[in-house]
Amino acid sequence: IAAAALHRETRLDDTALELVALRAERYFAEDVGKGMELMPGAVELIQSMLGRARLAIVTRASRREVDFVLGLAGLDQAFEVVVTREDVLAPKPSPEGFERALQRLAKLRRISRPTSSLALEDSAAGVLAAKAVKIPVIAVGHVAEHYGTHAEARVDSLVGQTLASLTTLVERAIGR
Repeated sequence: IAAAALHRETRLDDTALELVALRAERYFAEDVGKGMELMPGAVELIQSMLGRARLAIVTRASRREVDFVLGLAGLDQAFEVVVTREDVLAPKPSPEGFERALQRLAKLRRISRPTSSLALEDSAAGVLAAKAVKIPVIAVGHVAEHYGTHAEARVDSLVGQTLASLTTLVERAIGR
């Protein structure tokens, strides 16, 4: 919000910034309350991965927004690590969120770094952030083709995808 204000050459004090952020959160909650759905296939994919992969979220959303959406989807216990905008100083495309998620996953497993990771990203900034920490990326949905080329693979949808199908896409792309 502060960056948008600077772009428009508008100065907002801390109180105004907080009011704008609260209003944005209220509008988001109203929209979600009207019936928001995750990307088609996302719930099924996540449920199929439970117990087979350690799952993390790295998002520019707030913790409150993430908890609300995951609760509505029945996925509130699916993720071992959730990194939100409150957990980082710089949003995507900064790699900070992915670095933090990798550190937290490694700590849970008592290792120095997870040996294999895969990021599913629906934004150009997310693709760049994951690539910056050398995590293979699958661009999902309508990520601009220019940025989608930075990803190891691209899928239009998560419908019908499995951990095995996504892993195969990445392995083919990196020549394993």
